[in-house]
Amino acid sequence: MLTIQKIAVIGSGVMGTGIAAHLANCGIPSYLLDIIPPDLDKILKAKPAHLYDSDDIRLITLGLLDQNLDKLKECDWIIEAVPEKLEIKKNLYKKIATYIKKEAWVSSNTSGLSLRDLKFCDKFCITHFFNPPRYLKLVEVIGDAPDLAEFIETKLGKGVVKAKDTPNFIANRIGIFHIYDGFYQCLENKWPVWKVEKIMGPATCRPKSAMFRTCDLVGLDTLSFAVKTSYNGCPSDEQRERLKDPPFLTEMLKRGWLGQKAGQGFYKVEKKNGGKEILAIDLETLEYKPQEKFKTSSLGAVKEMEDPAERLHTVVWAEDEAGQIAWSLISNMLVYAANRLGEIADSPEEIDKALRWGFGWEIGPFEMWDALGIEKITERFKKEGRPVPKHLPKQFYPKPRQAFLQTTQEVEKNDSASLRDLGGGIFCVEFHAKMNAIDPDIIAMLNQGVERAEKEGTGLLIANEGENFCVGANLLMILMAAQNQDWDQIGKIVVEFQSAMQCL
Repeated sequence: MLTIQKIAVIGSGVMGTGIAAHLANCGIPSYLLDIIPPDLDKILKAKPAHLYDSDDIRLITLGLLDQNLDKLKECDWIIEAVPEKLEIKKNLYKKIATYIKKEAWVSSNTSGLSLRDLKFCDKFCITHFFNPPRYLKLVEVIGDAPDLAEFIETKLGKGVVKAKDTPNFIANRIGIFHIYDGFYQCLENKWPVWKVEKIMGPATCRPKSAMFRTCDLVGLDTLSFAVKTSYNGCPSDEQRERLKDPPFLTEMLKRGWLGQKAGQGFYKVEKKNGGKEILAIDLETLEYKPQEKFKTSSLGAVKEMEDPAERLHTVVWAEDEAGQIAWSLISNMLVYAANRLGEIADSPEEIDKALRWGFGWEIGPFEMWDALGIEKITERFKKEGRPVPKHLPKQFYPKPRQAFLQTTQEVEKNDSASLRDLGGGIFCVEFHAKMNAIDPDIIAMLNQGVERAEKEGTGLLIANEGENFCVGANLLMILMAAQNQDWDQIGKIVVEFQSAMQCL
């Protein structure tokens, strides 16, 4: 394992401060250096919070770069996070080159510049953290740095994906195409923003921010900058004409409607009748209008479905309007991802992990191919007269979840949890309550798991495959008990939960 005791982060913008804060979260001291005085308040006042504990700010030492070049000699890893301009980065590298110890790693946090253009020393790579670093799991590593990648995974708790040295790497290359293809399809089909948003969220395995809200969170200027990297760097991309700003986005940028940071983007909040109303932009007129209700049978059917693959399959193959829109948007993305295999990454797994960890998708593009059925997709492509990607397998992945259930024995079960015998003396308590909120049934199963492992086994695993491992206590149950003044019941739950935790 690589030993890293101190790190320097050069650049105190959004990414630099976020990375330094996450290093502090992991107990790693760092220097945060810049050509202007870095501001600790940026970290302390960040929303969402950068730090687990505000006391960890002590692990970050601020300094002006020119006055602290000697400090770089103390560092085992130097992370460059200055503006995305090649000339600025190369001038910085010239300045710091003689202050870097031979065994130290240097990496750039660039989101799209080429390793080939940046590399200035042997132990150099790209480590592309996603923003905000505390919350998003993905770090794309470009270059041969297995020891540094291992450190990022084990010490920083990140999900590392090895990407090839291509424009925008993996997650942004596919994710941004998917968004821009959505822009153009909305114009071509006159789909309103609010309608697409209701389809391209949790119903189709995306986060609640869906498509347009995600754009507002990222910033439309940031998005526009990123798409230019793909357009300029990928002249042979079959979808290159989709990789440029549509007219409505150009006008929004001119008006300064950059998203959340500007107070308006695709959405705008207005006060109404003492409350607030979220208006959505009309892409043709650029007027903000109230969102309309939109319901379909498929969207209604998936509300209670926990399995993301089942949700996706239900919506995409539906014959209602949600199905038509979902198929049009998702099928284009699936083809684009399949055509990138080998170009941006060597395996479907790398691409799937990048989209899950970087964009918050529940399943990645190739997992979607499997969920929808590769044969079924290709048959529809042929009916629609669309080209089918070459070299598609019958299936990209085996079905490990089914194999797991078939080879493990369920020894106890109640409404909220199960106890499974994994073999070799290991038992597993698996939650399956709604959102895995802790209730008396989960507490009871934890106690049974401890008892069974102590008598018949050697270890106990607590695991599940829910979107949330556990959201905490079932507060609704506690509230109802309080409203009924059933203090004995509340006291009993508290005592039993404390007892279960002590047993563990």
